[in-house]
Amino acid sequence: VTADMMARLAPYLCTTDTAAMVRINVNTLTPDDGPLLAMLAPGQLSLERARRIITARPAEGWATTTEFQAVPAVAQLLPAMNAAAQSAFDVKTDLFRLDIRVDEAGFLVTANSLIRIEGERATVLSRASRPFAAGPPATANAEPPR
Repeated sequence: VTADMMARLAPYLCTTDTAAMVRINVNTLTPDDGPLLAMLAPGQLSLERARRIITARPAEGWATTTEFQAVPAVAQLLPAMNAAAQSAFDVKTDLFRLDIRVDEAGFLVTANSLIRIEGERATVLSRASRPFAAGPPATANAEPPR
C-alpha cells in the first residue's frame, strides 16, 4: 500500500476491538460516503447510483434495514451481494469518535476516543492524546452546560 493509497482510503477505515465487521448506518451516510455503499456490490453499483440512493433517503431516515433493503434500487442489488455485504447495513450507530481540542493559555492538547454504545452502557475502546507546548487558539464554539 502506497502513502497515496492510504491517504485516499483513510476516511473509510475504522478499527475496533472486535474482528466482526462494522455495520454501516445507512441513515448517516452523505453523498460523499457513496464509496462505502458501492463497495458492497462491486461491479453492480456505480458510485453515482450509490449517491442517488443516499440522497433519496426519507427525511426521517429508514426505520429498519428491511425498509432500506426494500428500496427498489437496493432490492435489485441484493441477489448479487454476498451474505456479509447483505448484513452490512444498519439504521443505528453504536460506534462514535470523539475529537477534543483544548487551548488553555497557549498550551494546546488534542485528544480522541472511540466509544461503543450498547443499550445504556458506553465503553471507551481507545483513547489517545497529544499535548503541544503552544498552538493557535481553539476553534470550537461550545456552549457551557446548563
